[in-house]
Parts: sequence; structure tokens; C-alpha cells
Amino acid sequence: MSASFNGTTSIITTPALTLGTSVTCVAWVKPSGAGEGNKGTIFAQGTSAEGRLKWQFDSSGTTKLRLLCNRVTTDGEWAFGSALSTTAWSHVAVTYDGSSTTNDPVAYLNGVSVTVTETSTPNGAMDADAVAGYVGNNSASSHTWNGLLSHVMVFTSLLTANEIALLYALGPRAKPSAYFYYPLWESVITAGDFSGNGRTGTPANVTVSAEEPPVPTTAPGTF
Repeated sequence: MSASFNGTTSIITTPALTLGTSVTCVAWVKPSGAGEGNKGTIFAQGTSAEGRLKWQFDSSGTTKLRLLCNRVTTDGEWAFGSALSTTAWSHVAVTYDGSSTTNDPVAYLNGVSVTVTETSTPNGAMDADAVAGYVGNNSASSHTWNGLLSHVMVFTSLLTANEIALLYALGPRAKPSAYFYYPLWESVITAGDFSGNGRTGTPANVTVSAEEPPVPTTAPGTF
């Protein structure tokens, strides 16, 4: 099973998150389209509409992902690879070291790194941390994901290419120590946190789909 987001009102709100500047986000996704405002969002952190960090579609009307990082002076923005399939599941991941404005994220599709293009050069410190996060939307609930999400994981470290490849190949059996991990495989979506850290989310207007990504369905484990 997986979580279905309706493209208009679905959202999962996390507790306050202290992510720091080194972040990895991972998810299995199957979009039905580009989402609300062509900015369907997998994960965002921050109280502004754009968020401290936001992993979403690039507003062009295609299912091409980008990462936004809000900073005090100029926000950073990077575009990733090509458009995602709307008929098959994709495993997507991004790592970002925001400790320096010269760092670019590293993005992956199905365990393999993809081209990253900087479209706005960041300048200044990152926005304030220790704020709520959002799965399938932003804080304003204006960039709703349209389609399916599963195995959403966020880490406060930079996963290596090998770790990303293992997560793609082995699914939850290869789970390292995530900051939070929402399998979204419940019969009723509760956004339970399987990381063991107790960061359970609060879902609204999220329904269950019988579809699931092509990963092993055994209980989560560790490397």
C-alpha cells in the first residue's frame, strides 16, 4: 500500500524538525501530474510558502524535480535530470550540504545520480531551523502532491551514493538511522515514524492506495 495525495488539499505535517545544514531526502513516488500550481511537493521544511528547504516539481508543468533552499539574501535553486514517469514508480533521493553556498545538491533517480543544474545561486545564511516539515505539500498547503508517495525518509546526514543505491535495491531492509521515516504503508494512513524517533506526522485528506513500489515489504532493518 501507499499514500494517495489529491493535488488540492492533502498534507502530512511533521513535528518541529531540527535538520541542520546536512540533509538527505529519499522517497518512492508515482506522480499523476505536476501537482498544485505545477509545484507538487514531496517534502518541505519551513513556515514560509517556499520553505527553508523544498523538494518539488519545477513549476514548468512537467514532472521534473528541483530543490529550493531559502536563504537570507538570495535563495538557491537547482533542477534535476529529466521528468519523472507518471505510469511507473520512481525512487528519488537528494543530498544537500547547506553549510556553504558553493555546494550543490546531489540527486538520484532509481539509485543512479542525475544531472544537477543550478538555476539560482544561493547567498546568505539558511532560514531558521527547528520548524515543522510537510510531506506532500508546503506550509501554506498550496503546492499539493498529485499522486502516490511511499517510504519517505529524511536524514540529518549526507548519505553516500552506495547507501542511496542500497535503499533503492533493498527498500526498508536497508534503512540507516533516519531522522524520520514514514513508510505510508498502513491500511489507514497515520504517518507513523518507523525511525524509532517518535516524529509521527499528522495527515489530512490523505487516502490509502493499494498500489505499492517494487521494494521488499519486510520489516525495516539497518545496514
